[in-house]
Amino acid sequence: MNDEHPDWDLLFKSSAMREAFESEHNGVTLLTFPLREAAESEDDAQAKEALQALSAIASLYVIPDDWNRGYGPMYQSGEGRTFVPSDLTDESVSLLEDVVDHVPHDLLRARVHDVLAIRVSGRVRMDHIHAHLNELLRVGVASERWFGERDMWDRAIETAKRFGKSTRTELAGFENELLRNLLDEPIQDYFQAQLADALAKHGLGRSRAKDIARRLHDIGDSFADDADKARIYYEGAGDWFGADGDMDARGAAYATVIRSYIAEAEALAIEKDGNFARAGYLLERALRELRKIPRADRDKLGLSDTASMLPRRIREVGVAGLGSMHRYESDPVDVSEAAQEARKQVSGLEADKALLMFALLHDFASFSDDRADTEERLKRHPFAALFSLTTYSSDGRVVKRSDGSGGTPVFGVDPAVWRQMVQAHVLRIQLLAAGRLWPAFETLTNEHHLSVGDFIAVTAGSSTVPLDHVRQFARGLYYGYTGDFSTAAQLLTLQIEHFVRHHLQNAGVLTTTRTEEGIENEKGLSSLLESTKVDEIFGADLAYELRVLYFDATGPNLRNEVAHGLLTDGTAEGAESLYTWWLALRIVFLQFWNRSHVPTANTASEDVSPSDNDEG
Repeated sequence: MNDEHPDWDLLFKSSAMREAFESEHNGVTLLTFPLREAAESEDDAQAKEALQALSAIASLYVIPDDWNRGYGPMYQSGEGRTFVPSDLTDESVSLLEDVVDHVPHDLLRARVHDVLAIRVSGRVRMDHIHAHLNELLRVGVASERWFGERDMWDRAIETAKRFGKSTRTELAGFENELLRNLLDEPIQDYFQAQLADALAKHGLGRSRAKDIARRLHDIGDSFADDADKARIYYEGAGDWFGADGDMDARGAAYATVIRSYIAEAEALAIEKDGNFARAGYLLERALRELRKIPRADRDKLGLSDTASMLPRRIREVGVAGLGSMHRYESDPVDVSEAAQEARKQVSGLEADKALLMFALLHDFASFSDDRADTEERLKRHPFAALFSLTTYSSDGRVVKRSDGSGGTPVFGVDPAVWRQMVQAHVLRIQLLAAGRLWPAFETLTNEHHLSVGDFIAVTAGSSTVPLDHVRQFARGLYYGYTGDFSTAAQLLTLQIEHFVRHHLQNAGVLTTTRTEEGIENEKGLSSLLESTKVDEIFGADLAYELRVLYFDATGPNLRNEVAHGLLTDGTAEGAESLYTWWLALRIVFLQFWNRSHVPTANTASEDVSPSDNDEG
């Protein structure tokens, strides 16, 4: 590489560069494209390489809760991916170290320092770490920058925490900056609530807990006409009163939230064509808040009967809402153009609508249709049903012996019919994954870069997900969205098991066994799915899907494969894992959508989950 570097200041003073940097003050992602265009028109080799590297760094997205990796690629598919920090050559690192302090965009300059800190070591690394943190502190937190690049700030605070005394000053600076915006700046929607959450997440602001609690409570009061916002601030106030040790104020704040949830839910339930899905969700949230208050404190807060009332009302609202859930249907698709049509179905939409259309790419398999089709097929080919079947695992073990026709029924179905149903559905899964799900998944993830926080918002807003498993379920969905279906399959298998157990328990089904010694053990997923109540709670079609995927050794048998460490790379990264991730997303997202959107008059009913009659 030529030792003579370009005049970087002159390079960045071009009208195109000034316009690009000035138009994007609050983030870096949108700088990707003007920087790339500038690189393409640049004649100087070093200037071209520097602009290409800056464009690539701008394209990165922060990986939440993975400090070591730090950043992921803008685009990733089965055929490859775009830039990640490890792609930088030593020559590129050297060039970036020369150019970084000339970059006229504060947030991009901070990110370049952070990326360089990932790629170098020793004292130089600490220099870049300090530069990264101090650039952000100099810019300061403001609502526009916070909402534009929240993960960038979160990563910077985590960095400042990790280096102890070396970055103690910067950590204190971030704490002061968050406190200043929380306590002193004008109220801006959810901005102050998110700042309080960030302080709590990183263990900061404890010495000002009382001030934070009072500020959040006052903001809650100011949103008298916006119940959702008010509840978020009152709940935050309760958390911070607790951090300050004022348990009476903590309980009072939570009680305000509980009463607000109940009042809105009851108002919805008595409306003509009431939104029972949202009413059930609100009652579940009220029950969750109530569980934060010790039983001994509920009487003085006037909540002594609420613990028994809420589960009863959740069930009543759920029963009333069974006929009011709504089906969203797309036009028929020409199978020969399935992949192209699947891409079109999710492309060019806002993120929430794109996720909805992705969830609606296919319905649950129909238990009744599959049974009827299989019975008809076996009538035409009766020899296929006469004999028992022995199923072997990939390593040669016998994992199941299935009876022939006339044997012990499986879920009320002739065993030969059930076996053929499972095999046909597994084939359907493979065709659907290759022909529709994967093409649509690539389009969806290329157009929308969602964070784990986005999936937490979905799981928290979906009454299918047990409220104490919101974050775990969200992480499973998030890993699948990044293309890591292996991790997603392992996380979601455990969450699906708890999902089934949770809803069975809420329906009064005993989900434990007791040994002769009196020890009570939880039943595994296979045993849970054998319950006849599963069909009543989840519907025959979803029960069928769960049994094929997680129960039957003739099929993927995912619960057993995950629990015993038998999941192979091929299965973990194959069609079954993609399909089970999509199925979990469909279960969760349709309830989220039903709750948060008013259905149109021409939609029909869709029974997507049992969750409207659960306690939470």
